[in-house]
Amino acid sequence: MKKTRWQKKLELWAGHKALLVLLKWSGRASFDRIDRASRFLGGMVYRLSKRYRVIVERGLTLSFPEKSPVEIERIARDTYAGFLKMILETLKTIHMDDREICQRIALEGSRYIDEALAKGKGVILVTAHFGNWEMAARRLVIAGYRINVVVREADYGPTTDLMTQLRESSGYQVIMRGQAIREGLRCLKRNECLGILPDQNQTKSNLFVNFLGRPASAAEGPALLAARTGAALLPTFSYRQPDNRYKAVVYPPVIAEATDNDRDMVYELTARISHIIEEQVRQYPAHWLWLHDRWATPPPPDGVILP
Repeated sequence: MKKTRWQKKLELWAGHKALLVLLKWSGRASFDRIDRASRFLGGMVYRLSKRYRVIVERGLTLSFPEKSPVEIERIARDTYAGFLKMILETLKTIHMDDREICQRIALEGSRYIDEALAKGKGVILVTAHFGNWEMAARRLVIAGYRINVVVREADYGPTTDLMTQLRESSGYQVIMRGQAIREGLRCLKRNECLGILPDQNQTKSNLFVNFLGRPASAAEGPALLAARTGAALLPTFSYRQPDNRYKAVVYPPVIAEATDNDRDMVYELTARISHIIEEQVRQYPAHWLWLHDRWATPPPPDGVILP
């Protein structure tokens, strides 16, 4: 049965209140306790949330046809637990100082950022809803980089305001998705770092990539900004470690071979970015946010599908 407008509003209000409670609780909880709570609550939500369970298991089954139903369910459960863990850990980091953050998440490959910034054209850090992307941003701020991150507004205004406040209290600036191109150009002109997560469904895109074996709408933003400014595109991912720690890794720049034509360059860079994210998801499937339906928008008849 379809929810009424008031039911949706009530759910959003309740979610906001729950976030405030978790923010307070996370400050007192240890990382081990957060891990246990995430697995318990993740298993509970997995069983109760039929809508998202279907999205997760369908996405996993179609993307990994070689895996058994038992393996699919295990990854699905780990996905729920991992997402809840990411939220709770991110809230906990608000209560932590820089030294504690550095002990919790290692940073590798920062030399690629330094080399790119030396050229004076800014850096585009391309990542995904993978591991703990929020903690990775905080770690880069501590390393001395000026970080700006493109985010999507929450469906509830007070939640958007709260998350913006929490993110900016961690030292990085928030750019709403609708202002990504304009504000992104400004921060690159200032020779700063711009973080973009182009791994979700784009409802208005006419460009598609082959992602995990199926056409998925593509975000051209990172490639457009790189083509327009000459900024380096650096893939960056955070990986969960067995001891409840993380490792953030910055990889070498994504280079386009087609540099004579801007449109060809954008297409090539967009496809390469998608392939890099796909490689990460294939290697660490439980790190990715399968709760989002990446393939929700089908290609239109006149859509462009990149290989």
